[in-house]
Amino acid sequence: MKRNHINNGTKLTLIPKKPVIKDLFSLIKKNSLYNIIESLSKDTLMKVVNKVKNKRIFNAFIILRKNKSKFEDKMVYKINLKVNIVLFEVCKLANIFCVVCENSNLYIYNISSSTIKIKIENIKIDQLIYKIALSDEGDYIAAAYKNKGDIIIYNTTNGKARAKISYELELTSLCFSKDSKMLATGGGIYTPPILWCTKSGKIIQNLNRPIGHVTKREITCLNFSNNGMYLISGSDDNWAIIWDLTFLRSKVSLNLHTNNISCVEFSKDSQKIATGSWDTSIIIWNVHDGRPISKFTEHKSYITTLSFSNNSKYLASNSLDKSTYLWDVTTTIIMFKLNNLRVINFSFSSNDELLSSTGQSGILQLWSLDSGQKIIEEKHEKEYLGSYFCNNDWYYISCSAYGEIVVKM
Repeated sequence: MKRNHINNGTKLTLIPKKPVIKDLFSLIKKNSLYNIIESLSKDTLMKVVNKVKNKRIFNAFIILRKNKSKFEDKMVYKINLKVNIVLFEVCKLANIFCVVCENSNLYIYNISSSTIKIKIENIKIDQLIYKIALSDEGDYIAAAYKNKGDIIIYNTTNGKARAKISYELELTSLCFSKDSKMLATGGGIYTPPILWCTKSGKIIQNLNRPIGHVTKREITCLNFSNNGMYLISGSDDNWAIIWDLTFLRSKVSLNLHTNNISCVEFSKDSQKIATGSWDTSIIIWNVHDGRPISKFTEHKSYITTLSFSNNSKYLASNSLDKSTYLWDVTTTIIMFKLNNLRVINFSFSSNDELLSSTGQSGILQLWSLDSGQKIIEEKHEKEYLGSYFCNNDWYYISCSAYGEIVVKM
């Protein structure tokens, strides 16, 4: 039998090339995989996992390498497209990221190998992509075309169009349900949030009953809960509404803000909602009854970005006044005031030890949440479009508008 050799630094351990797996944990014990993994550097371990074809063995490696999730700030690769990038999205679960260039060419890359998975070229110059959304599982991407008035849902496996949605109004929000079966759209005066079938492109439901947003006002933001049960919509009518996706009707309205709702965010456990507003406040709500849990009023201008930690205990928030806070959502105690920067997006590491903030002025910062100290600051001549931890913190990916994508570990 041919065997693969893994050098753990002290001795050569033999592992069958094609093992018959009946019990994952007995396999781990039999081949001493835990000891092997513990002895490998993160760099070596990454190379081993990239070669593993068996999904169950791959998952075992992922689980057992959690102690090696410390960010090392080591370059894995850099991609320079030599053309400006206008849109950037990452699917953490599927190991892919998507960029849209200024010519509206759309590229989907594999994060671990840096290879192009799908390339969708824009044939007509006047059909520009101005908004995209990746499904949570990474199986679909929706692209909204500005002048043509269409939303096209592409299969990320083969790049083929799965469905076409006619939507002539300009979108403000676009997102997939957690099971990828529905696409939610928001935008345009007189238009409520709409749920579309991702398979057929047909309308499932206009969300306006029994309580809906005020007519002649615009939907500003949308977000699905992680448990797939709810959708929340925010509007410039000062209201946020939780929609029950089982019955396709409004569940509860959240109406304590005194100005436009600018952003909405579900906690990772789907038990809480954060709403940010032009009234400069952030309110945390109970999902089930709409009861306010706490209110944060330290910002001095309207709220631009919100992100819950993975344990759902903390919220990172940014405002137009360039203030950024990390605070306890129950007590509103401020853990840290992190920087003086307009933030585009936040990303927590899976163990909530690190927080990445991507600044509109071309500044990317990485913070230790144990100490509140800044670990890394990088400046770019053009603004960053986003940065994310992904693949259980194996990779940290950032993208600048200048066309540069950097992946670190």
